[in-house]
Amino acid sequence: MKTYVSDIVTCDIIKKLKTGQNYLIGSEMGSGKNFWTRNKLLPYAIENNKKVLLVVHRIAIKGQQNHYLQSYKEECVKKFKGDIFEIQSYQSLEQMVKNGRTSFIDDYDYIICDEAHYFVKDSSMNPNTVYFYEYLNDNNTAVKVFLTGTYESFSYLPWKNKMTCLKQADYNHSNVKEIYCYQDKDLIKSVIEEKISKGQKVLMIVGDKKIGQEFKNKINAKTYFMTANKKDSSEFSKITENNTFESDLLISTSLICEGVEIKDPNIKTIVLDGIDDLELIAQSSARIRDGEVVLFVNQPSYQKIINRFMKYDNKLNMIEEFEQLGYLEYEQKYGYETIHQSHDFLLTSQIASDNNQNELILKLNSCAVANLQYNYDMYQNIIEVGFKVALKKYFPSAVIYNYDELVKDGLIIKNIIDNFMGKQLFKEEQQMLKGLLIREYGLRKSLGVNKINEHFEENHINFRLISDREKKRQSPNYNKTYWILEKVA
Repeated sequence: MKTYVSDIVTCDIIKKLKTGQNYLIGSEMGSGKNFWTRNKLLPYAIENNKKVLLVVHRIAIKGQQNHYLQSYKEECVKKFKGDIFEIQSYQSLEQMVKNGRTSFIDDYDYIICDEAHYFVKDSSMNPNTVYFYEYLNDNNTAVKVFLTGTYESFSYLPWKNKMTCLKQADYNHSNVKEIYCYQDKDLIKSVIEEKISKGQKVLMIVGDKKIGQEFKNKINAKTYFMTANKKDSSEFSKITENNTFESDLLISTSLICEGVEIKDPNIKTIVLDGIDDLELIAQSSARIRDGEVVLFVNQPSYQKIINRFMKYDNKLNMIEEFEQLGYLEYEQKYGYETIHQSHDFLLTSQIASDNNQNELILKLNSCAVANLQYNYDMYQNIIEVGFKVALKKYFPSAVIYNYDELVKDGLIIKNIIDNFMGKQLFKEEQQMLKGLLIREYGLRKSLGVNKINEHFEENHINFRLISDREKKRQSPNYNKTYWILEKVA
């Protein structure tokens, strides 16, 4: 039975949350984290004159949250409590902290960070994530609640005050029942076009813009490619305001994974290409909130996984060297330009020197370091157990298939049916069938009826060979042994 956040984190629990402490609601996608904010926390805050700051990632989510909370805003205004809560993006708060303007944030009793894995996950692209993280780490005046459905990466962040988990995720209740891992991109093009031909919509999430553009050019369908927060786009507005899209195929970069909700029963398929971060894969499936979906995942090659692992191993070795040498000696060794171009785990910071002047120093970016450590461990685990097994952590109840092999097996079976089904197979035809089975399934060359039937049965291939002799005297094959291939129900 699925347990929702509101069932666990009740008003009685909210009353007991302590100022300055950190609380994690690490609940699976679709378990009502935002519902809890809107229907439990905010009513409690309004009733008790507590100010709430809701922190979200990107304009799309802010637009959806504004839409959901419009009734609360109107209610607050009627009660002369128009400033009881505010929605801000992480990026705007980062700039406030970076520029020393924290008085706005200091005024809130509750700070609710939605999609809290943002601090770690976005640090590779946005080094500023660390500024708001450091502010929260030092903050002792607010109750800080972090919401995320995938919190393993978030757990790598060091916190001064203990992080208390109010609810843990239960991934057994995922909306994904089947996952198809693929590597042949031509095959997935056919899947997308087939779904669209049946009147369905498809959501595709890509690792970078180049992949998205390639698919947009290939697919013969009405396609919208969402690469950024396009506030002027009508399709973008439909996503943020109506939780749906008109196009047959919506292609997006991972920006859509950060809390955007889509409610459309015609979307039954999600395709991921160029994404191998397990948490991001889990977040992707949660974008669809109506019914079950089938997930197609572009499985990275073993060499790609090794390369990623070596990349993060190298970065962690550089961090260790930085800690051993100190920032002055490290900068002397590598030079300012090199450090700022490739050492993204470092941050320039100002400190007051002995003569009361600000001095620039290098220090570790805690969010970036956490991201490197998480990725190192994730890829190491994939190397040890395999991609599909590692994926099972977030989809324990889903059946995972190798789509390329399924298609290949389907083509083999079609070949068998077209060329051998229901025919008398004499010696020449028998050799052709055995050759196909040896070539495609790797069977030994010394094959007989019993061995072939054993292979069919063990691999759930619904065929059976029957051996007989030709009894018609007028036949040129009289008294010769032949095989008949039958389909088994």
